Amino acid sequence: MGKQDSTERERVKELFAALGVSVTEWATANGFKREQVYAVLNGRTTGRRGTAHRIAVALGIKQALTNTLMPSEQLSKLQENNHTRAATAAQSAERSAK
Repeated sequence: MGKQDSTERERVKELFAALGVSVTEWATANGFKREQVYAVLNGRTTGRRGTAHRIAVALGIKQALTNTLMPSEQLSKLQENNHTRAATAAQSAERSAK
């Protein structure tokens, strides 16, 4: 994470304090694990992908660029293809193990 992300993380922490909202309350209300939110806020995870990325976007630390990079139909198809590839790979690994 760069300096801008560090500044954003500090801004979010200050906002939590100003509003009197705990990280645990926010995490629970938004469907995230408290530990994962702390990891993003403290810079232990970069928020590049997966849950950490979703947390960073929800906190306002990172922008959600998905819609500007590709239309939602393309994104859905890409995600579907990734899931299909992962399932095929798992089946192949299962067959090889037998």
